[in-house]
Amino acid sequence: MKVRDNVALRAREYVIQMRGIEIARFELLQGHELAIPSGNPDPTLQGKATVDPAFGLPAIWIRQDQVDRARASGYTVVDGVSVIGTHLTEVVRRHAHELFTRQDAKAFCDRVAQENPKVVEDLVQNCSL
Repeated sequence: MKVRDNVALRAREYVIQMRGIEIARFELLQGHELAIPSGNPDPTLQGKATVDPAFGLPAIWIRQDQVDRARASGYTVVDGVSVIGTHLTEVVRRHAHELFTRQDAKAFCDRVAQENPKVVEDLVQNCSL
């Protein structure tokens, strides 16, 4: 994985690429936190409507001074760093089969088998049961 700055992106925007192809993009709102409702959202909570990038849930960007109220109303409130971390985790989970292929698994097992053949033997034996 590589992290690179890209001056073509907005100041708080990020893009996740795999093999040079964009698979996700999101922009954080400076000075705000992401509030994701659970159950009945509080219609009086003010913010900018958006969609949670990791799970596609409706959400709103709220100011810092609304965080406690949002939590008390049942919202899950997430800071920007956590938004990026959760988004990246979900992208990796969804694309794991492309990131770690069968060939990668075989090469890994072959390397482990050179130093710990019994571990690989037990693994292969247990998988065929």
